[in-house]
Amino acid sequence: MKALSIQAQEALSRIGSADIVVGIPSYNSVKTIGRVVAQVASGLSTYFGDKDCLVLVSDGGSTDETLQVASNLQIPSGLKLITFAYQGVSGKGTAVKAIFEAAIRVGADSVAMVDSDLQSITPEWIKLLIGPTLSGVDLMTPKYIRHKYDGTITNQLCYPLTRALYGLRIRQPIGGDFGLSGRLVNRLIESRLWESPYVPRFGIDIFITSSAAAERFVVEEADLGAKIHATKDPADHLASMFREVAGSAFTCMQEYEIAWRKVKGSGPIPLRRDGVERIDPTPVAASATRMAEQFRTSYAQLSALQSTLSKDLRHQLDSLAASDTEELVIPTAIWCKTVYEVASKFKTSHDTVREALLEGLRSVWIGRVASFVSETAYMSNEEAETVVENDATHFERMKNELVHIY
Repeated sequence: MKALSIQAQEALSRIGSADIVVGIPSYNSVKTIGRVVAQVASGLSTYFGDKDCLVLVSDGGSTDETLQVASNLQIPSGLKLITFAYQGVSGKGTAVKAIFEAAIRVGADSVAMVDSDLQSITPEWIKLLIGPTLSGVDLMTPKYIRHKYDGTITNQLCYPLTRALYGLRIRQPIGGDFGLSGRLVNRLIESRLWESPYVPRFGIDIFITSSAAAERFVVEEADLGAKIHATKDPADHLASMFREVAGSAFTCMQEYEIAWRKVKGSGPIPLRRDGVERIDPTPVAASATRMAEQFRTSYAQLSALQSTLSKDLRHQLDSLAASDTEELVIPTAIWCKTVYEVASKFKTSHDTVREALLEGLRSVWIGRVASFVSETAYMSNEEAETVVENDATHFERMKNELVHIY
């Protein structure tokens, strides 16, 4: 099923063609959508004024006035703006699929996507995300300055796992702000993984990154400075996002097993810089005590996870969940082994068991985040980043265990 509605297809037919498409997936973003579109439009008119450029707002049925605000915006002459509600499964991935379908329809050479809740986007982001994809790069991933407790799914799961699997140190594999070549977009739209339960939702970003890395497209990073956006407490608001991202990552692992089994070690990828203003990231509050308690309470109810784990690992997690020490410590080795064992079981399980496994992994992730918060409580953002890098190296060192059990 196409994600583009008939009305959107008709609007695109009236436009004809475009060299560059920038898509903005949105949902209830009335407070930020105006600024995001304005910055995108400024970037396009300033740096790509000689190109035919199209801005798309792909909305998920907002109940506020996101679409109305976006539709009424005044943008520089020469740019085109289309706003529409996508159709199909409700989720960010479907919004992105509609953007990809539109880009292919107009024959775009380059496609960028940026989140609708951004408060720190500038015109230079558009230059950095799009420019390289017009000259040989297939995927520009973002590199941000983030507070140490922002990006907990990235820091504890997606970055170390992506690095260990595919050998590329892509620091923000689910950053949400990407630049893609037309070649990559055409390849992604053909993927059978759109049929999974995860890619049409929050699993879209890790699908894009994993597919590009596994299929050896050219991947680079854009230094975008600080990412200031609507942050969420991992203990309260990231349950479905974690399951969808982890499920998508594990689905990609299964799809690209032949590719990642051969990869040993990792290397950096080129980083593009271009005068983005340096500002400090917004502090993010996180309660290690509350997350540790949530881990201990939920872990006891997760029989599907417990029956999956190897005897030694289960014993270690059982002991951690039963401990009444104030500070929870889940070592990197235990967390990594849990991820690898769950990924291996996920491969051979049916959907119901998969959901139970993902919920079990989420419980341990909450505990792992609590452990990280305690460990880095008195560290600067830069010092905490060293901890994240060391954790990622640990995932690499333990990859042989994954290859053995997968």
